Amino acid sequence: MNKSEWVADAVKKLEHIYCAKCGRCGKRLVYTVTTADTDMVPIYCGSAYDPKNKVLAVAELTSDEYDHGCEGRLPERMAQIFGGHFVYLNYRSKCPFCGGDLKERNTVSWDAYLGGKGKAFIVFYDEHDQQNVKEIL
Repeated sequence: MNKSEWVADAVKKLEHIYCAKCGRCGKRLVYTVTTADTDMVPIYCGSAYDPKNKVLAVAELTSDEYDHGCEGRLPERMAQIFGGHFVYLNYRSKCPFCGGDLKERNTVSWDAYLGGKGKAFIVFYDEHDQQNVKEIL
């Protein structure tokens, strides 16, 4: 199994997709839980979401993102790769558009998310520290 297959498999097993709806403006947003060293996982990932294009990017964290947090850094990196406007969310986040509380947080399976209009990608580093992108199917 090459690294892209291994990473995609690990992400699908470890990460749960959460859908949340803003109680104020009604926007629907998607995110995964950011993994950390306390989770005893083989890869540390975070996610950023582009609501307009419905693109979820799950990315292997850089050392800067790991040490200083994903907010701001991870969405900016994903926008450089994919274009669009990405946002970083976690369980404490407010709506990035209006500041409202995120309500109706539901766990969604990968199959359900990928079977809808959303797309998902993994961004990871290969054995030569080259950044790679692969669509999660």
